[in-house]
Amino acid sequence: MTLRAVGDKIGVSQTAPYRHFKGKRDLLEAVARESFNEVSEILGAATRQANSPLSALRLAVREYFDLARRYPLRHRLLFDISEEGGLQAEAMLAFASVKDLVLAAQRAGELHDGDPVKIAALICSTVHGLAKLERLGESRAASMLQDVDALTLLFIELITKRAGEVAKADALT
Repeated sequence: MTLRAVGDKIGVSQTAPYRHFKGKRDLLEAVARESFNEVSEILGAATRQANSPLSALRLAVREYFDLARRYPLRHRLLFDISEEGGLQAEAMLAFASVKDLVLAAQRAGELHDGDPVKIAALICSTVHGLAKLERLGESRAASMLQDVDALTLLFIELITKRAGEVAKADALT
């Protein structure tokens, strides 16, 4: 698709997009940048609304899936553009928010100890991968992906300290 076709599709002159973007890549980066900003807003809102870091993480994951489901092409574009070398600052800002939630959840005794950067990377890659697999599953009717929400909850449960483990850790301190 060309910028002229974009202008035609949205009902403006075919040359109007060129007043704002040098080319198609610049337009796609702008869309991806806005999507990364939405992810950062989701993380910030989850942190403010939830009553614990783990609750914020769960809420953020749910909202991320909602965003990916509402805008599957934008979700795909987020990482296609990033993999091509664009938008590192925006991606790192969103990643830093996840890392901060992990660190807060660890301090609250809600997540297993460990390198918060690695745990955040595990969370981000798993959640993004599940969202991508769900999108692929819709087009290929993959039975194992019929309930990505349940897989996500299972994943978070696996990295969460169980009530018994939290009590045991408290007894040791």
